[in-house]
Amino acid sequence: MSRMTMGAAAAGAGLIALAAGSARGDTFNDLASFEGATENLVLLNFDVDENGRAFNLFDQIGDRYGTLGIHFPAGNYTAGGNGAPSLPNGWFNDTTPDGGISRVFDAEFTASDVTAVGVYQLLAAGGGGTSLVAFDAQGGVLGSVSGDNDVDTVDFFGLTTTSPISRIEVTFTNPGGWGLDNLYFGQQVPAPSAGVALCGGLLLAGRRRR
Repeated sequence: MSRMTMGAAAAGAGLIALAAGSARGDTFNDLASFEGATENLVLLNFDVDENGRAFNLFDQIGDRYGTLGIHFPAGNYTAGGNGAPSLPNGWFNDTTPDGGISRVFDAEFTASDVTAVGVYQLLAAGGGGTSLVAFDAQGGVLGSVSGDNDVDTVDFFGLTTTSPISRIEVTFTNPGGWGLDNLYFGQQVPAPSAGVALCGGLLLAGRRRR
């Protein structure tokens, strides 16, 4: 190895130490893209809980996934799904904060490192607009994503954030039929930093000078 190559390698190593990977939040409307941008995903299918116990119709979800780092406030329950990815159960909620016009689904994360969340809406859950909003521990909005308004398809929508997610809300406005299924959560994959990319270029340049 020439002295110049060693210098390039040392410079590259220094850049690795100084430049940490980072990522910006993003939104997704297909599962494959979401999976490609995330890691350590947990899937809740609402067919069985974390111990393999089946849900019955209208079971409150509560803390039945508690050891996975998520809690569902009162009002979130399972019911017969219409076109859900994993029949027969879906995630439903009877919360109507605006007098019955909308349905709001919510979940709270006890895990401290969640920066990616996605979900499927059921077949007839579109129509008036569907949105997922992620909040931090202080109630600030970290990001939001809209679902497909086509009531004839089962649609995925999700997001990644730059800070840990404490809570999510999913709202359906004027739904003809409503519900969620197959909730995913985990972490977004950090993007390669400029320093790491530059390091690779320096190492390659060093090799060429051998």
